[in-house]
Amino acid sequence: RPEEAVFLITGHSRGAALANLLGAELADDAILSPEQLFVYTFAAPNVIQSEETKNPRYQFIWNIVNAEDIVPTIPPNRNNWKWKKFGNMKVLCNFWNTNPEIYTNDYLPRINAYYEKLLLRDYAPFKSGPFYQIQVARILTRLYKKVENYYGFFFGLHGIAENTFWKIFPDKTVKESETEAKLPLIFRVIQNDVNQNTDGGFEYVMNALMDMHACESYLSIILPLTESEAFSTLGSSQILIEGSYDCAILDENGNVLGKILDGAPELYTVKTPLAIMPFLDKNAIGFPGNRNLSVILYKGSLIPTKTNYTIEYYDASGTLLEISEKSSLYPRSNHALTFTAGSRTLENKKIEAEKHSADETKPLIKGYGIARNFQFTVSPEFSVSTAKIFNLGLRLGTQEIYGTILGELHSKNAYGFSLGVGHQHSLYGRIFLDTDAFARFVWAKSDEHKEFSLVPEGRICLAYKPRRKMQFFAGATFDFHIDDYNDSAFSPRARRKTLSAIELGNTVTAYPAILFGVRL
Repeated sequence: RPEEAVFLITGHSRGAALANLLGAELADDAILSPEQLFVYTFAAPNVIQSEETKNPRYQFIWNIVNAEDIVPTIPPNRNNWKWKKFGNMKVLCNFWNTNPEIYTNDYLPRINAYYEKLLLRDYAPFKSGPFYQIQVARILTRLYKKVENYYGFFFGLHGIAENTFWKIFPDKTVKESETEAKLPLIFRVIQNDVNQNTDGGFEYVMNALMDMHACESYLSIILPLTESEAFSTLGSSQILIEGSYDCAILDENGNVLGKILDGAPELYTVKTPLAIMPFLDKNAIGFPGNRNLSVILYKGSLIPTKTNYTIEYYDASGTLLEISEKSSLYPRSNHALTFTAGSRTLENKKIEAEKHSADETKPLIKGYGIARNFQFTVSPEFSVSTAKIFNLGLRLGTQEIYGTILGELHSKNAYGFSLGVGHQHSLYGRIFLDTDAFARFVWAKSDEHKEFSLVPEGRICLAYKPRRKMQFFAGATFDFHIDDYNDSAFSPRARRKTLSAIELGNTVTAYPAILFGVRL
């Protein structure tokens, strides 16, 4: 009889989505009472845009998800998308929501005992909780304000994403050698780059991408662990920091887990449990809720640089719970800021930064490798001035002190090269002040022959860095004309004089010009 029947409905992935919808449909039709329905889904994607999903009549539905698995997070529950599942969520343990020592030394060996029987190898967790799945949701919901646009013919990414997925994860009947050959060129380039920098890490990532969603993973976690061990409710946080700054994140023992220099993460240096994702205007830094990490924030600018940040709070599954108001920190030269993030962020809901003195800051930024002033760089440079002088060359050295060598082209009647030394100081944010002294060696045509001249020059420029390795600069140059010494370099054939000369004495005159250029 119907009133005595009991229904157990379950499924994995797409099957889990159908099980979730079927359970809700049976509850809505009221043919069976909730006491007769038992629905357990594994890795179910979101199925509906409705606020009714948490209605008490769906309490018999239990959705078991791995927070490292992207499938349960799509379509995203963020911004205008707001996709959800009916019923309750149960989140499996991972490296971010469980005691890390117990997870590594106790849970993983027990999980692997099952995993090796099922797939003949160890389980490959991401160890980054829901962080990267959250970034996919962030990007998708920014690109597409409406869900239907994602599936659009002209600008929708759905078809491309699906085709790429099946090229990376082909049918199991395809041979491994054929699989590699079918990888898109961009992924083969990424594969080589990752392997060169991470000792074969690309293969681990490929395993982790498969393991995050495999039904064998869900079984291998649930079967050997008790309910209190297998599931967790501990959430996580992300701090989104804008602008140009230097930063080091440390573990509890003072080891560097990752660095951000000039606002750009050193991605190949990032170690778990830290996770960082760069965007055009900010960096998202992920902090697990099961530990505290120390953050050193610095900017070597003369003026305190306003550094905006917001904090996002997530539950164990990676669902966004709350976003803080935008706040600001003000690091500057010789005054680093430090704060703790992780479990403390979840507790305090804010950043409590400590400002350090100059004596304390110097060993911090040098010891943890965020003293940008002393990092050696080589930058190609091109510039043109209103004196009709074109320069092409290189800047070599550190921000503290560098040398520059430039080839000069004035016209068909004059050319030369310059050697210079200079210093760059951060003023504010991405704006820098360059001061340089040059010795210019100029060959200029005079009558029927070319004359050699040595021209002292001073430069002062403002440089703007929209990205870490590119600079646009503009400023003033002052070339010093010494009577009867370097006259040919200031002849009409060699130099255009567009600004008024500055008399510095009986024999010395400074000729100014405006300079525009770019460094890469």
